[in-house]
Amino acid sequence: MLRARAWSVALLAAAATAPACGGVSRLERRRDAGATDAAEPDAGPSDGGDGELRGNVASVVAGGHHACVLWRDGRVSCWGRNDTGQLGDGTTLNRSTPTQVIELPTAVSVAAYDRFTCAVVKDGTVRCWGSTDQQRLGSVTADPDPPWLSQPVTVPGVTDAFGLSRGSTAGHVCALTTRWLYCWGPNEFSQLAQGSASSSAGPAAATGGCCPVAASGSIANGCIVNESGFVACAGTSPGNAQKTGVSVFTLVPNIDDVRAVAAGLNFACALRTNGTVACWGANSDGELGDGTDQEALEPVDVDGLERVTKLAAGAHHVCALLDSGTVSCWGRNLQGELGNGTTEQANRPVAVLEHPAPAPRALEGVVDIAAGNEETCAVVASSYVYCWGSNRYGQLGPYATEEQSPWPIKVIDTFR
Repeated sequence: MLRARAWSVALLAAAATAPACGGVSRLERRRDAGATDAAEPDAGPSDGGDGELRGNVASVVAGGHHACVLWRDGRVSCWGRNDTGQLGDGTTLNRSTPTQVIELPTAVSVAAYDRFTCAVVKDGTVRCWGSTDQQRLGSVTADPDPPWLSQPVTVPGVTDAFGLSRGSTAGHVCALTTRWLYCWGPNEFSQLAQGSASSSAGPAAATGGCCPVAASGSIANGCIVNESGFVACAGTSPGNAQKTGVSVFTLVPNIDDVRAVAAGLNFACALRTNGTVACWGANSDGELGDGTDQEALEPVDVDGLERVTKLAAGAHHVCALLDSGTVSCWGRNLQGELGNGTTEQANRPVAVLEHPAPAPRALEGVVDIAAGNEETCAVVASSYVYCWGSNRYGQLGPYATEEQSPWPIKVIDTFR
């Protein structure tokens, strides 16, 4: 209770100054929570002993309709929709084959959003590329023509970032630094937690943004986890009874042991330290995973789910990586984004399955997951990337032949 009261005071305080928050312990906690950005840019891909490159995929992320991988040598490659340059290859051509982001220094973290992408590079600064609408890139103050940048630009004012917020539907970004959470981009729902609904011309401190361990957001909200295990949300917050724009982070009730948060469209889920998951907000598509379609203003437990190490939310679905190396998903499934071989909605977690040959079995050896709006991706054995769901813009890679797939399809194979 004392910890909650102390952070409640911080939530109401102005964030004009950003006190140090003990970044080392926070980074350790974040790694323990299974953060997906722990790339080792100085370490090249390992040699399997027969001259083949193995284990060189560090993480995967997914945005509105595109996805990216962070390689262990610090390169980033993206594929899928590219109408606003979100793939960062200098063009606006959609790609089904992963293509390397150009002019990007060694990256240590990457995040994909709605029509744009950002990365933290080795020196702690942030680069973004894609749509420039409503200050998404944090550094374009005038309206360019055309309204996008197809290669990375530096976000000003952020110098010690170690991670980024996640959210496939989000138009805003938050950088996690050793001092505070800094956010920029669209703010019409007050999702930046900066005390108003005014747009931010560049990164600005979020009110109550001290000591961030993780952050996530959607088109209308943003959430933060602090080093004490509390989670708070701003904007049209999931679980906020008034459902109106809240311009400062507001504590989510009845949960105080959080490791990570994943925000979807009008709902959010939290990964607890004990490996269980609780969700709150809208539930018409089964997004809360509790077996019902009833919304919840406070967190409810996802039915039967435990031993979770990582969490990812799309627009209307959620996927969890278990310590067994398997994946379970729930929510909307119109495009096969749950990966269980069907397009039927699931109000409880269902296992992601490999294509039946000769019979369906769980996809195994998964080390990272990412959820886009209507697709999901996974890294297997740090050597393969599989995706499933919508393939409207080539999100499922060069081997997909249909506009959607309810089965995982291999996008990347680093055994060569």
